[in-house]
Amino acid sequence: MGNIEGKSKEQQILKIFGRLFDKDVSRLSKDTRLEEDLHAKSVNLVGLVAMIEAEFGSAPSMPDAMRMKRIGEFVDFLK
Repeated sequence: MGNIEGKSKEQQILKIFGRLFDKDVSRLSKDTRLEEDLHAKSVNLVGLVAMIEAEFGSAPSMPDAMRMKRIGEFVDFLK
């Protein structure tokens, strides 16, 4: 059951990234890099943290989010 829940969270996070960065979710994965692939800036991370908090009731702090390099790190944070 945990694996299904984990996959569901991963899909939800991928959808958040897709909405925020205007990307097709099918082109995103846990290995997608924030700076190199999505060209994320700190202002994007503020919105991202807010969206994750609204969706899951928990999110990494801004300093932690700034250190994260890949989508998978956000997925792992919520496990």
